Amino acid sequence: MVLDNNYELEQALKWEDTSIQNEERFENLETKSRILEVMGKKEESAKVLSKAFDKASAIQLYSYARGLQRSGNASALLNCIRKFRRRMRIIGSATWRWRGSRRTRVISLRPLRK
Repeated sequence: MVLDNNYELEQALKWEDTSIQNEERFENLETKSRILEVMGKKEESAKVLSKAFDKASAIQLYSYARGLQRSGNASALLNCIRKFRRRMRIIGSATWRWRGSRRTRVISLRPLRK
């Protein structure tokens, strides 16, 4: 809620740092990265997100990718798929489709075959 409304981001960052001190996990590192990005600290955000990806399981990466897909962030989603497709055990593909008079990019995720 604090992050969605850009409300008291400094306080949110302190809370997240406390959470990370207690237990450093993908979820709290990813949240810290989003807070830093909203605050305009993009370089520091990228470093924290990279650290979060190192700690992430395949399921966490897949959930992160699905979140990017739901938000409509196609370029970030494709970068995530390219970087982590082996760990996530998925293949992502992008196609262009017509919806009415608009051409939209559709990204699909499917499991890798063994």
